[in-house]
Amino acid sequence: SNAKLPDADDWCPICWTETVGAAPAIRLSCGHVLHHHCAEAMVRKGNCGGRRLTFKSIRCPLCQAIMQHPSINNIIAPQLTMYQKVRRKALQRWVVEQRQPLSKPGHPGDEDRLASLAMHKMTFFECSQCQEPYYGGEVECADMNGEEEEDLDEDVQAALAMELVCRGCASKGQLQCPEHGTEFLGWKCRYCCEREAHYFCFGTTHFCYVCHDLWQTGVEQRRKLQAGKPCLGKERCIFGGRHPPVCRNGRDEYALGCTICAQDTECGILVNRERRAARRKFSKHCILM
Repeated sequence: SNAKLPDADDWCPICWTETVGAAPAIRLSCGHVLHHHCAEAMVRKGNCGGRRLTFKSIRCPLCQAIMQHPSINNIIAPQLTMYQKVRRKALQRWVVEQRQPLSKPGHPGDEDRLASLAMHKMTFFECSQCQEPYYGGEVECADMNGEEEEDLDEDVQAALAMELVCRGCASKGQLQCPEHGTEFLGWKCRYCCEREAHYFCFGTTHFCYVCHDLWQTGVEQRRKLQAGKPCLGKERCIFGGRHPPVCRNGRDEYALGCTICAQDTECGILVNRERRAARRKFSKHCILM
């Protein structure tokens, strides 16, 4: 790196209490210099920014590049592995959903640019059951929820983290698509049975567009939703009024099938049993539960 070396009396950009010359320091691959013991402590602390995987603990505090130095590479390795998984999932979702800007095949650095943009706009969490990362909704939606997790006690954060379950572990319907896994399953809205889910928020909850809008109107509407909307019967229920036994409004997350394998997107992935054959075709891998 061409970054200028700091003076010995410049502050360490992690602790900001001692100069870099006051203790053994390392120069990262990005060129920035910081205390070795401060960098090691920050990495060992792990994901300290709440439940969302942000990888702040392995990023340079000055330029946000992933830290690299022979003396700390070993302790960074587990989090770097998780980072690579999240990067791959974010880029895959960006491309499959054809988000703008589109990728430019053969363009140098374009993949890194899109992966960085995708990780900036999407939230990812670690499943409390299988310990794998999963897509948990959009950053914009999480910000609107007003959660300030960094201010919460560590024990509270740990308890909240136990609520985070990936789609594969959470599903009481179709567990996964043999071809596309669990990343692109379609879901029932948690709070009603009138529509399929259009949003996934907070790393925990699938909403249809109506319930999503209601959730944002205030605490009173949230309490009503959490009680579950009553099933309105055959004509207005996606299950034709006959719910699977573990598919209760207001309580259960329920997967319906793979959205990529579904052929007809006009009607969505959900149709009741009487109209299913006429309005929807699924590949051999996908079953509507």
